[in-house]
Amino acid sequence: MVLLGLTACEKGVSSSHPSQIVVAEVNGNQIKGDFFLEKYREIRSRMKIAEPKNKQLEIELKERILAKIIDTALLKDEARKAGLEVSASSQRAVTDDLLKGFSSAGLQLALEKSGISLKEWRGGLRDNMMIQQLVRAQVAPLVEVPEEEVKEYFAKNKDKFHVKKRVHGYHIVVQSLSEANEIRNNIEFGDDFGKMARKYSISPDAASGGDLGMFSKGEMPLEFDNVLFELKIGEISKVVESPYGFHIFKITEKFKPRAMKYPEAREIIYNKMFNELLERKFKEWMKEKRESAKIVIYSQRLRQL
Repeated sequence: MVLLGLTACEKGVSSSHPSQIVVAEVNGNQIKGDFFLEKYREIRSRMKIAEPKNKQLEIELKERILAKIIDTALLKDEARKAGLEVSASSQRAVTDDLLKGFSSAGLQLALEKSGISLKEWRGGLRDNMMIQQLVRAQVAPLVEVPEEEVKEYFAKNKDKFHVKKRVHGYHIVVQSLSEANEIRNNIEFGDDFGKMARKYSISPDAASGGDLGMFSKGEMPLEFDNVLFELKIGEISKVVESPYGFHIFKITEKFKPRAMKYPEAREIIYNKMFNELLERKFKEWMKEKRESAKIVIYSQRLRQL
């Protein structure tokens, strides 16, 4: 249930500080002006929304952003009711994974471009993780993808599913050109590639003899692709420089491109269909939650911020 306006109860709010102005209530929980303005600026900055050209457009934008804030508040409320929590360890693990490869300066620059602080970003991540838990717990079980429909989709779209050309590659990476040339010469004269990788390579895959695994073109850095996909099986490459160091490559298997079989395509199709149905079911579920919630929006107060 949504109540709008309530103008008679809003007299005099224009002189109040935003922290004292309540712009909406969601099941008794207040959304105050200062919180709204913080989110308004954050969303505008993140989504690169230009300054509205006139007052009416500004009001419409504020109303749309308030609707997003209300939806998030509803979802967090549902998560709390369901007893869902995000543990510090799981948030730390996700944070570490997302920030992998960022230096402190790089992270700060990315946050500045998004217009949010690290604290705000962490808070938003925590909210998203909680909402994802809620969707998995309450909406995902409502979604069913019949096997017959997956098979039917594959039968009608076989031409869309192909396995690209692949190779099974290995490499040795060291820090200097002279060392790389020496290792390559030793391999050419009979030393085992895997043993040399385990002994000299500075790459994490050294323990497995420099095994890069099986991959298609475009999955590895360009410097790798340009060499690995031109090599013959068992051939040792020339020394190749990359931002990671100096590499020696070889491949042990090559596979030509081919059409996928159903078992290979099934997971791709299933995930596509599941996610489409999940999005549709989530919208229906969210509509029900809005209709059963007590939502009060103070439109006049929102306009005065």
